Amino acid sequence: MGIKKSVSLSDSSIAFANARFEEINWSPIINGAIADLKWLLKASTPDLSAADWLPILNAYNGHFFDTPLHRSGSISIASCIMDDHGALELKELPEEYREPVRRIAKLTQAEQMATLDIVRRFWQSTTNKTISGDTLEDQIKNLINS
Repeated sequence: MGIKKSVSLSDSSIAFANARFEEINWSPIINGAIADLKWLLKASTPDLSAADWLPILNAYNGHFFDTPLHRSGSISIASCIMDDHGALELKELPEEYREPVRRIAKLTQAEQMATLDIVRRFWQSTTNKTISGDTLEDQIKNLINS
């Protein structure tokens, strides 16, 4: 059973709903949108190895995700990793990060959004001690499947 909450919706959220639904019933619309987003994020999560996840997680360690992704224009996780190391060129990165950054740079915007969702939940779960798994790969796998 859900709990009743009071929320404010932006004009663009209301317009989004009005364009898609003849009758507005906010609870199923919002719950459905969240369910669709969860499905899309899971379907878009790329198959990355622990060697790929490590530089991503390190680059966003301590990052405060306060700006909605759509306001940043585009997502470039590879650039964030480069910035985290003060690197302007791939050869300036630690050698073990070069191949992962090459792979990460090829991810679509949807894949990068899904990746950042995992990153957010990873750091949130480590803070709350709710992450499970003995290895980084197990922890990431558990987050993807939750």
